[in-house]
Amino acid sequence: MSQQRDTAFAASLVVASLALAVLLARRRRRLPARFDLQRLVRPCVLRLAPYTFPPRFGLAEAPVLLDANENPHGSTVEALDAALHRYPDPRQARLKAAIAGLRGCAPSQVVVGCGSDEIIDLLIRVTCEPGRDSILVCSPTYAMYQIFASVNDVSTVDVPLSADDYQLRVGAILQSLTPRVKLVFLCSPGNPTGRLLRRADIEAIAAAATGSLRCRQPLLPPPSATASSSLRRRALSIAAVPEPALLLPAAAGSLVVVDEAYVDFAPDEAAASCVPLVGRTPNLVVSQTFSKAWGLAGARVGVAVAPEPLVSALDRAPFNLSTLAEQAALRAIRAAPAVRAQRDRVLAERDRVAAALSAPEFASAVRRVSPSDANFLLVRVANCRAVCDALAERHGVVVRYRGGMLHCDGCMRVTIGTEEENERMLAALRRAVAEPA
Repeated sequence: MSQQRDTAFAASLVVASLALAVLLARRRRRLPARFDLQRLVRPCVLRLAPYTFPPRFGLAEAPVLLDANENPHGSTVEALDAALHRYPDPRQARLKAAIAGLRGCAPSQVVVGCGSDEIIDLLIRVTCEPGRDSILVCSPTYAMYQIFASVNDVSTVDVPLSADDYQLRVGAILQSLTPRVKLVFLCSPGNPTGRLLRRADIEAIAAAATGSLRCRQPLLPPPSATASSSLRRRALSIAAVPEPALLLPAAAGSLVVVDEAYVDFAPDEAAASCVPLVGRTPNLVVSQTFSKAWGLAGARVGVAVAPEPLVSALDRAPFNLSTLAEQAALRAIRAAPAVRAQRDRVLAERDRVAAALSAPEFASAVRRVSPSDANFLLVRVANCRAVCDALAERHGVVVRYRGGMLHCDGCMRVTIGTEEENERMLAALRRAVAEPA
């Protein structure tokens, strides 16, 4: 009897082992033949076209670099002596206080990021629900708004600027403010346009984007004589939108982000900046950078001035700025008079180069030199792509081809360099436009 039980037990073990082997074999057949990393990458990232880097990074020599809107005179910051074996201040208290003093806001309104690109990414991640929400941009504009939106699985609504003067089409923007639009990115001065946006237009959009009921002329009654001056200005700016009468539904509200990367080059940067509006406009954010006029493109220091409740949401990840970057920004602020002197030299060169490009000697090639409030010029040139390639490959002058952007057909963007660099660019352009395509 005992022998029969042992035999039966052994048989059951064999059957169980065979069943387990069959089950494992079936599972193995369902597994992929090899590990595929792309199966782990989100589809929205796979759909994203890689960023197109400027041609400078593919050139062996050090040519004249007029393609990235940097400060050609270099940084005012000398050797740094940071204690790199210690972590940086996670609150960035000294830097925020210095920025607040520079820009006329409270330290509690300041967020610091690894370049303004991190500010853009943070704003999208904090406010937008992936797969559901949208941002609104106005082409032609800075490409990173849409890139970061795509990475975060957020769609983009594009309301293009006017083709003639690169200004906001306020009525069309107001029509597009659906409850799904959580962020409106306005670049002023624009990139690649170089144009400062009208302050009244920005205020009208910010007022409408608070989520209150919006209407356009003639449904909006004129403000009463007893209304406050700020209320009268806001009502008049919205009523002045030249669009057909239309009642717009209330939205949940949107943040309006004014990207002021180039505001230091505006005719009156203090008057041009929207920072003073932040304290009295609950949905307005202003982003700035130390990469342009301040000469710290390699340090990657970006700034946002925002309402305090939003700052607390954006400012939750510590150690996003290195000790070296923070120290460089602090020293640049202390050297503000020298930075402004460099800025003045750039502006003088901008006007000189614009006049040279508009001279009769370039009449056969240069179709238009757009007015600029930044440290670059948007120039429409015959055979623009071939000219840009010739400048880089044959003459060592790198500019940025922008002909693929809306309203920028045949355009290149030329950063204003030093006087010597600008002369080399003009001489190279004379040769490039004369060469066969």
